[in-house]
Amino acid sequence: MIRILVVEDEALVAQRLIRFIREGDDHPKEIYHIQSLDAAESYLSNHTVDLLFLDLNLHGKQGFNLLKSFVDKNFHTIIVSAYTDKAIEAFEYGVLDYICKPFTKERIRKALARFSSNGTTGSGSTTHLAVRIKNELKFIPLSEVSYLQAASIYSELVLMNGTKYVYDKPLNSLMQILPEHYKRVHRSYAVDVARIESIVKVKHNTYEVQLTNGHALPISRSIRHELQDLLQMR
Repeated sequence: MIRILVVEDEALVAQRLIRFIREGDDHPKEIYHIQSLDAAESYLSNHTVDLLFLDLNLHGKQGFNLLKSFVDKNFHTIIVSAYTDKAIEAFEYGVLDYICKPFTKERIRKALARFSSNGTTGSGSTTHLAVRIKNELKFIPLSEVSYLQAASIYSELVLMNGTKYVYDKPLNSLMQILPEHYKRVHRSYAVDVARIESIVKVKHNTYEVQLTNGHALPISRSIRHELQDLLQMR
């Protein structure tokens, strides 16, 4: 069951959006609709959701305030807005998708398909990842991240200098919002392909990727040949 929260203050728009979400795929869904920013904040503080559809203008209040408050939580956000100029800022906060109004059933279907991809496709425009440190948000530029590591229901960001931060989403979810040049080189590791310097054989049938900063990561046999081809194309 996918738990979905729709935060939209226009009743007709919300009805249309909910109908398209229900018809978007065959996954069973539990959809809850909220019209105000304050009510949405209270709901998210007390309930677990998997996916948030968020309008950016709610009775004159900025939906970005809700996004900023819960950016480190373990659910994906899809923005549905008439303000196309806010897309770049939204992707910097790690949203899964940005849908412009007026929207179509096909556009909602594509957004749901991306949510259901389970990390197999990454085509996001995220430039920073938000981590919470002592109740404060810290935005880590991807340019400072050496690699990403699975850590149960979380992920670990390992910076170029060796500093580590816990990110409140599993690696599968994180991969969905990263740019497409990030690859899952192993079930527990992902990295920007540009960071890979070489692929080396450690022992029989065992290989590692050597990163430009000296870090080394195990590599799955299933992706080794693909990475070798990418490195040869540089």
